[in-house]
Amino acid sequence: AEYSDGAIGAAKVTVTQLELGQGIPDDKFTFEIDIPEGAEVVNLADLQAQSLSLEEAASAADFALLTPAETPEGATLVDVLEMRGSIIQRFNLPDGGSFTVAQGIADETARPSSEEKSVQVRGTSGTLFADKDGGRVLLVWSEGDLFYSVAGDLSSDQALVIAESL
Repeated sequence: AEYSDGAIGAAKVTVTQLELGQGIPDDKFTFEIDIPEGAEVVNLADLQAQSLSLEEAASAADFALLTPAETPEGATLVDVLEMRGSIIQRFNLPDGGSFTVAQGIADETARPSSEEKSVQVRGTSGTLFADKDGGRVLLVWSEGDLFYSVAGDLSSDQALVIAESL
């Protein structure tokens, strides 16, 4: 390495041997954490989504897994993910868009904050969030202890058809 600046001088260093990965002695650092009362500690590995087949997802779920009987023309199921007890079905659309259908045990604290529209879906009340152009949507609802969502590059009508077909 070489440094040259007229105001403070110059320096040149040549390294002839370099040993990487030598580690740092444990006595150089101490790690203390004060976890607040009532906080949930979650391991990062538990947040990683696991890719499954539909059959594996149905077996892994603590509820009856529903799959849509109706999807937009050309929609293709590309992945089924399990994440912290929820099952997410990912679909691609022929125009390059995509959408997801998610379901799991309901958590009332996990609600989007935005303009919302109340809708009827599968005999219960749901909430529909759509962008101003109507090309992206999030539809959420609960049935008993389970939550469901349909989200992605869909119209509000398409999301409701998918939801009703579960």
